[in-house]
Amino acid sequence: MDCTYKTNKYKLPLFHTVSVTPWNTTFTSSYCFIAHEKTEDYIWALRAMNEAIQIETKPQVIITDNEDGLTKAIASVFPDTKHQLCLWHIEKKVLEKISKKLGRNEGTESDKVKEFLTEWTNMVNHSTVSEFEDSWAKLQEKWNETASGRDVIEYLTNEYIHKKEKFVRAYTNHNLHLGNVASSRVEGAHTALKKCLGGSTGNLYIVFESMEAKLNEQHIAASKKLSDELQLVPNRLNIPLFEQVVKKISSYALGKVYEQYLKFQRYHQSKEELPACTKYHQHALGLPCAHTLQNQLPRACVHVEQPTAFKDIILELPQLQMTDFASHWWLQKTSVHPILLPLIKTNNDVNTFTQNLNISQVGPGVASSNQILLDHALSRIGSQFNKLPTHQQIAMLGQVVGMAESDPAISKAVLEPAEKTDGCGHPVGAKNKRKKIQA
Repeated sequence: MDCTYKTNKYKLPLFHTVSVTPWNTTFTSSYCFIAHEKTEDYIWALRAMNEAIQIETKPQVIITDNEDGLTKAIASVFPDTKHQLCLWHIEKKVLEKISKKLGRNEGTESDKVKEFLTEWTNMVNHSTVSEFEDSWAKLQEKWNETASGRDVIEYLTNEYIHKKEKFVRAYTNHNLHLGNVASSRVEGAHTALKKCLGGSTGNLYIVFESMEAKLNEQHIAASKKLSDELQLVPNRLNIPLFEQVVKKISSYALGKVYEQYLKFQRYHQSKEELPACTKYHQHALGLPCAHTLQNQLPRACVHVEQPTAFKDIILELPQLQMTDFASHWWLQKTSVHPILLPLIKTNNDVNTFTQNLNISQVGPGVASSNQILLDHALSRIGSQFNKLPTHQQIAMLGQVVGMAESDPAISKAVLEPAEKTDGCGHPVGAKNKRKKIQA
């Protein structure tokens, strides 16, 4: 989640939220203009988003920059959601601070900046809490020896260390963040939207049209990808281990597990012990790791002195099940919804496509016959609709709704007859025809 600017002539901040698909691409969850960037504005925006997209399960992890107003709003609206801070923004702020304090003078001071930043980065990326705490204690002891160093340590203590659970990997790797520790996805979505806007002088209607176009484009791409995922399987994933989960778990997730499968294979064939398990795959990615596969091997195969061919041992591995994967990666749970359009209301509160026709302009027999044909056609469309892939359903739905709402771009193409031409591409009766040259 993040705000972006210069999208409209009223200079309203645009609060933009994005999410991750089961195939690990980014999609926009919502756009929202807010008056100010205060806690109450963010609370209103989050509640509106929650109501508009009808979230069935609350987000497990939200990543933002270090903004107090948004932090308080998330805690209010999504109290059970894990909130992480963008590592890239933190490192950027830390670099600015230490450059001022440790890099004032020319010469070797710049080396101190690099040295401190390296130690800070290593500390943040530790996989265990004990390693992080040891590194933090050593960092304080080393840099508290000088006045400038003490200033930096004080800054980090007051600004970040008390929020360590929100950005230090030893803590965040226990959250199902799917490999995301920075807000780069939403930054990229900002850029894509602004390319459509073409500037910051548009009114809200123009901006809304651009947003709607991006969302429609996103839905078409996502529905096509989902259709492909449910039908196509990469050759490398056609192994017994995945027999129960192909076309049910995304190919991206299975590919990540396949990498762990190859890792397990290398270590098992060389009779080496796997490195200690950090539980990163299980907790942060929601996927089985090489240790999971090893633990599923029959104990006799693990300790045998001269194992049989590796392919024979692999056949003894139990097939992975849906429950071995976080539900985020499940394709059967995934649905791609088109943008919801308002229903066409009639006086009888019944949705039809014929109520507004001017029947008086045609004969009663013709009108009755046309009505029968229309009812029959709509029945056929309804029966065929459910047999189509999702992306084709969305395309058909867009055309039908466009006709029903008298969308000029659709109704003209569908309802108006093609204009007759004279065989040379000119409409009949056109006055600017090219004159024939007589021989």
